[in-house]
Amino acid sequence: MFLDEAQAFCVSPPMPTGDIILGPGHATNVSHPRSAHVIPPDLPTWQWQGNIWRKEAEAHDSVEDLLDTFALIVESNGLSVDSSWSRLVPIKMNRDQRSWFNEVLKGRNLVWSELKS
Repeated sequence: MFLDEAQAFCVSPPMPTGDIILGPGHATNVSHPRSAHVIPPDLPTWQWQGNIWRKEAEAHDSVEDLLDTFALIVESNGLSVDSSWSRLVPIKMNRDQRSWFNEVLKGRNLVWSELKS
């Protein structure tokens, strides 16, 4: 009984169509699934040996180790790393790293494997 109630409570309501939001004739195909707003609480801080800026956070052995950990955490939270990396990566970066991210990576339609190479 409790499980049924919990599942019913957790079912996402249907997304409204453009007609409901904007009125007739203004339909939109944009959908925003609930997963598009999920932020895993345990995302790694973007630091590694030789680039430590937050002493209380874990420092990864290498950039590759950081990227592997990031992908593991994102996917273990039920998200696609290919569609989520550009939204989640800057969250745990420092100001200089975010500036670099915005100049070099933001807005590019790269999949995770392209980013890692």
